[in-house]
Amino acid sequence: MLIKLTKKERAREIKAMMVRKGISQAAIARQIGVTRSFITHVIAGDFRTARIRRAIADALGLKYELVWPRDNGGKRAA
Repeated sequence: MLIKLTKKERAREIKAMMVRKGISQAAIARQIGVTRSFITHVIAGDFRTARIRRAIADALGLKYELVWPRDNGGKRAA
């Protein structure tokens, strides 16, 4: 679980999970039509884009909230 991690620790753990599952940032980028660099920035926490974060979580087979617990599941607050 990735709940109480710093930005840097979270990025490191996401990358490690991607390696274990054989998932590349480039593959996710191609699937959703963005650059690999953009995926890198989202994983690093530089950009908070719910659509991209959701694609990363889906690729890892995890719930969005487990990967980015403080982001309200990618939903906007009412």
